[in-house]
Amino acid sequence: MLGHAHCKDGSPIILSEKAPKVTIRTAVLEKANEYVSIDRQSDHGNPENTFAIHAELWSAYLNALQGSTCIKLRSEDVAAMMVLFKVGRVSQNIRHADTWIDIAGYAACGAELAGVAL
Repeated sequence: MLGHAHCKDGSPIILSEKAPKVTIRTAVLEKANEYVSIDRQSDHGNPENTFAIHAELWSAYLNALQGSTCIKLRSEDVAAMMVLFKVGRVSQNIRHADTWIDIAGYAACGAELAGVAL
């Protein structure tokens, strides 16, 4: 066994000598895809709606703090800020697999919400 980690759901991310084509980076991206496409969506709704709700709530909160009405966050801003939130978590535990998976998932959602063309 070359390396291993476990996700929140207990499923392993494994890189073994018998399967050299499966790298940690591939496993992380595959797990992130699973989370944003299936797991999280059934629990939390689709990212478009969820991130839009967060954008409205966070905008209202920040405007109230500033005594302003000029802050208008977008859904893709929420995704970027969630990536930053997870980066803060990485700084406390760099080997926590689920945090890296979440970063990839938020980045994918943000790209889609921003209309990135590939």
